[in-house]
Amino acid sequence: MAVTKEQIKRYDLPPRPTGREGNSHAKNFIGDSVELDAIPVDVLQELARDIIERPIDQRQFEITRIAEESEREALKGWRITT
Repeated sequence: MAVTKEQIKRYDLPPRPTGREGNSHAKNFIGDSVELDAIPVDVLQELARDIIERPIDQRQFEITRIAEESEREALKGWRITT
């Protein structure tokens, strides 16, 4: 996950100097950086949720959710004795 130029503008995210010391992937980077956690928490959560859920087949997800709910209900009827 990375911050886009559009997000920097939309949320007015503050830049910071890019740490290049001991940071091999930023060695040749030009310009400042923006921290991912500068994005408002609710927006960041929604972005993360979208990234996680995008590849999920929603029909299969719903079938699995219904099956789990059914299993939960069935387990409530079990009585465990020790």
